[in-house]
Amino acid sequence: MSIAQLRPIFLLVILVTIIKHVNCDTINAYDPVGVFLNRAMWERAKTRGQNATTPFFKFQYNQIINRANLAAIPTPWRMDNLTRPVADGGIIYGWGSSGLNNSLSYAGDQFNNAGYVLQALALAYTFTQDIRYAQKAVSYAMTWAAVHTPVNMYDFHIDFANSKFDDSTSPDRPWNFALDDMWSTYGLMCVADAYMLLTKAGYTMTTADNASFRLWIQKVAASVNSGLHSWTRWADTHSGNPSSTSYIRYRSDNHISWAQRFDCSGGCAW
Repeated sequence: MSIAQLRPIFLLVILVTIIKHVNCDTINAYDPVGVFLNRAMWERAKTRGQNATTPFFKFQYNQIINRANLAAIPTPWRMDNLTRPVADGGIIYGWGSSGLNNSLSYAGDQFNNAGYVLQALALAYTFTQDIRYAQKAVSYAMTWAAVHTPVNMYDFHIDFANSKFDDSTSPDRPWNFALDDMWSTYGLMCVADAYMLLTKAGYTMTTADNASFRLWIQKVAASVNSGLHSWTRWADTHSGNPSSTSYIRYRSDNHISWAQRFDCSGGCAW
């Protein structure tokens, strides 16, 4: 797992550390303020983070604010023609490669990093009510939403029976291509959470920005779901083949459960 994949998890660990002692049995209604927090959890996290007498929680709170303050200029990943042949510059598998801006690895890392930034900005707004964080978060999201190219497996011609793309638009290892397309679930989780945090905390976007934000989430959720669906179809097709034990192994891999849960995150936001 790359650093880009770990960062959103690290931010969630910070939140869980702050709120882990909440007794959820005492909450009569969920009343969400984000994908992961209800209002009671959020109030407790805010109180602990802003209380100078609890230095451990104050440190975690400051980590979130600092990350929001360090948010860089957005650099959305895009490809004008995702399905053009690899020989003509189309997207390649390229997992683990560095510096290849037409690789699935690069596309996933860029999007996941963007989701991490958005989530930090949205959390900073909910905790401080400083409208500048919300404005920057929406501006950041709109820059991405305008040009981002989610990698949707069904934009390609897929031969499920033979576990391959049936034309020249994709590299080798299409089954891994589908599987690793699910890594964008980390970014989806954070982007969906950011949207909910902003709107539930009372920030009002313009009608156009709100629509663009939601449409972006829908497109990415469809992309993640296409990886999940494509992989499971390949696995189902080959599960009876004794020589295809890798399919059986991956069919029960935790990649699948991650994708299902984070796909639900996207659904929560729209």
